[in-house]
Amino acid sequence: MTRLTRCCAALLLVAVAVPAFAQNASWKTHTDMQDIRDLARSGNDIWAATGGGVFVLRDRRTPQESDTKYTNIDGLASIDPRAIAIDSKGHVLVGASNGYLNIFDPASGWSTVPDIARASDKPQRGINVLRTRGDDVYIGTDFGVSVYMPAQQRFKD
Repeated sequence: MTRLTRCCAALLLVAVAVPAFAQNASWKTHTDMQDIRDLARSGNDIWAATGGGVFVLRDRRTPQESDTKYTNIDGLASIDPRAIAIDSKGHVLVGASNGYLNIFDPASGWSTVPDIARASDKPQRGINVLRTRGDDVYIGTDFGVSVYMPAQQRFKD
């Protein structure tokens, strides 16, 4: 191959590859959300933790909002949630099989609390149950119960 041929081949490869990499903004996750594991109610909206992520069924009396699905592309740390709850401030809390706790604030979107998932001294760290009481969130995990305080963004001793 001549130098000119190699150069043209390289330019052609770049011209084809660059648009393929530029498509990242349009990625989607297609999951099966038929396996509902837990439900929570916020006003007239129903939130569901499923084997493929989270979805919310919106109150049909508010036509400006539609049903919404959330997966790892939308901010969840896992598409395998087991538990869901709504706290006193209207935040949606989602606990996953890998120990990640996600919190949805309608004003700012999803955030992740990785503390349980990163507890390397525990062989199994899945979150199975979420219950709220006052400003505290009781988290039933594979290794016991933890209490999280969302306002302080920390766990109780």
